[in-house]
This record gives sequence, C-alpha cells and structure tokens, in this order.
Amino acid sequence: MTKNTTLVFAIAVSAMLSMSPVLMNTGSLSFMAFADDSGTNNTDNSGDVYVNGTSTDGSVVVNIASKTPTANQSLPMVLYFTYSNGTEIDEMHYSITAEQDGNQIFSLPHVFLNKGMTQHNTPPLTTDDPVNVQVTILGIGLPYDQQHWIGPIGDVINLQIGTAKSTLSVTTDQSSYHHGDTATISATFGSYGQGNDIGITASDPNGTVILSRAVQTDQNGVAQVQFKIPDSYIDGTYDVTATADAGGMTYKGTAQFSIEGTIPHFTIVSVEATDQNGNPVSSFSRGSTGYAKITVSTDSNQTALITTDLFDANSVSLGVGSVKTNLGAGESQMIVSFYIPQNAVVGTANIYGDAFSDWPSNNGTPLTDEVSSSVEIQ
Repeated sequence: MTKNTTLVFAIAVSAMLSMSPVLMNTGSLSFMAFADDSGTNNTDNSGDVYVNGTSTDGSVVVNIASKTPTANQSLPMVLYFTYSNGTEIDEMHYSITAEQDGNQIFSLPHVFLNKGMTQHNTPPLTTDDPVNVQVTILGIGLPYDQQHWIGPIGDVINLQIGTAKSTLSVTTDQSSYHHGDTATISATFGSYGQGNDIGITASDPNGTVILSRAVQTDQNGVAQVQFKIPDSYIDGTYDVTATADAGGMTYKGTAQFSIEGTIPHFTIVSVEATDQNGNPVSSFSRGSTGYAKITVSTDSNQTALITTDLFDANSVSLGVGSVKTNLGAGESQMIVSFYIPQNAVVGTANIYGDAFSDWPSNNGTPLTDEVSSSVEIQ
C-alpha cells in the first residue's frame, strides 16, 4: 500500500465509523495517518494501530486498523483489502480468527466483503497482551459463482495487533544445592538492555530472607547474584523473587530451589590384591581365582556400588567384580574375586577400584576418584 493510499484508507476509516449507524456503538477511531506500509505494528500517540500483511504469492494485501489492546475493552478491527499495486479488491471472501494469550477470542468462518472496508469487534479482552489475527483468503468473486473464484485461495495471512511486553524471568543454575555449594541466580529482563536495576531476594522455608540485592543488568539484559550455601541454612524449598520498574510498569519474576544437606564425603582408601581371606599377595596364577580387597570411607550412611576391574599387561580386562551395599559411617572393606584365564598375558596387571551411586546405565555417577594398584600374573 502506498502512502497516499494509506492516507485515503485512514480518512475513510474515520468517515466510515462516524457515519455508519451499525458501527456507532463500537466507539470511534480517529486514524489520521500511518507511518509506512512495512507490515509491522505502527502506533501513534493516540494508541491507534495499523498493520498489514501480504499473501504468499504477493498479490493480496490485508490491512487492519485497530487500537492498542486494552484489558476489559473490545478490540475493533477495520479490514481493507488491496492488490499489491494498491488497488482496492472487490468481492473478497475470507475467514478471520483472533487469539490472545493462546486463547481464541473471535472467529468468523466466512465473510463476504463486496467492496470498501468492514469492521469486526472482539469481546472485551482479558489482558493488554498482543492479539494475533489470522485472515484466510477464501477467494475473490461473486458469492453465487464459487467455481470461478480467483486469488490465492486458502492462503493464510498472520498479523499481530499490539506489541509484546517485556518479561522478567528468574532461574537458578541448579534446582537443588548442598551445604558448601555456590548458587547462581539469574534474572533476565526481556527486551530491556543494560543498566536496569533488578531487585533479587531469596527466603528460606520459614520465610526468613537470606538474600536481598539490587543488581544491574548487563548488555544482554541479565542480572546475576552468586552466594555460598553455609551449613546454617536449613534444608527445604527456598523462594526467589526478582522485581524491576521500567516504562512506567513493575515487573516480577519468581523461582525456587532446594537445599538438601551436605554432600556425603566418600573416598576409596585402597585397592589391593589379596587371597580369599584378605591377606595381601603379590601375584595371581593363571587358571586360578584372584581376589581384590577394596577399602572405602564415608562420613554418613549411604548406598554405593563398589567395582573392581582387572586389566592384564596388554590392557585387556580380565573381569569386573562388583558389590552394591549400604555403607555405614566410617571405613568398610569388601573382597571381590576374579578368574584368571589360562591365556592371560604374563606380566604386570592393574586393579582399578571405583565407587558409583549406581551403574552408569541406571544414571549412576562416580562418588569419588578412581584408585588403582598392580599385581603380577604368572
């Protein structure tokens, strides 16, 4: 649509609304001019909005004059169709739906616009959020001669009335922490950039505030706070709240994290070759059973999967011994066995001791570093 055509459209909208007795009860719009025909939301100081969109083949342009979406008010939508050269389209058939916040608020399955423009009105809106409008071209032609309708039949043109407002979202780098961990809280302030003050607070399960900071956003619109979880923090769910003021509006975001006590301290003290009674040995004989004793230490009760793996001098695994058990606080010892095959390579073999929360195939993870020792195979 050219600027001259746009101006004609704007004046015609105003005249249409002031003269039509059918439309008088919808309220009046005063569209005096629109900035351009870029296809985006154009809003003047009065809150009048003009949007347009083009069919896939570029032949049909749908123009909508409206208002900024406002909660508890109906949204007027004045439609006007043109060809790409700005010429008005007569005998247009179309359907129209409108959605706000993912909910359909308006729908007409078939509208015939003989010429000029027409107005549709939504029910009162529930929020100030943008309204997404979908116009489907059903065809151009006489109502009783559908077989000769032309145009981009079935083409869908999507438009948005209003501009999405910024949001303030809050996240933590982990969903749960242990005493001694360092937590990071991030607040992302939508379309606003650097230098905005974000208030961030956190409170424990009893509602006691443990953190209160005002942090500025960086060039990406993100404000961060880091703090360590001391032993004095109680276990349970903690609430995080972030707030900010911008553009005359107050924004708020929330998140939660939990504290689950102290990570149990777990170590493998040693792993060594032994006989079946746990006495140390320096060698295993081929064709016999070898044993390994693994000693572990933990400062609290926990379940652990203990494994030992014997590799010969050629780094071939001769077998894995394992035991899954409930460990009490303090040191524990376990003895596992291996069969040493007759064809095992003679020389220095390595025994590796490991501890897991469960088998990795069951999403288990290591509880501590691996420990190893050597034994001769003869």
